[in-house]
Amino acid sequence: MNKLLIAVFGSMLLLATASADHHTGGKHKNKLISKLELTEEQKQPVAEILKDQWKKKRDIKRSAMEQIKPQMASLDEETKQRLDGILSEEQLRKYDELSSKRHKRMHKRQSHR
Repeated sequence: MNKLLIAVFGSMLLLATASADHHTGGKHKNKLISKLELTEEQKQPVAEILKDQWKKKRDIKRSAMEQIKPQMASLDEETKQRLDGILSEEQLRKYDELSSKRHKRMHKRQSHR
């Protein structure tokens, strides 16, 4: 169970980090370049290196998410089974509806990256 909790929190951290990033690392990359006070000759190669780093980090995050998807699905199923003994049929229906909406929003955000 502890490993599962670590996976859940890890995925939340990855999502939070990923949502802070932009498609090319834009704002962060530009801010860093500005603060480093780079010369004109340095700006382009540094920007390319940072862009490459961002893409690699994005790929690592996506890979990690794919690896934990089965664990997340298992946790969702376990949660629903536990709630089944407590919630009414109407409450379970609402829970399913809300969970479905949450999953759709998450999928939509991830597909825009």
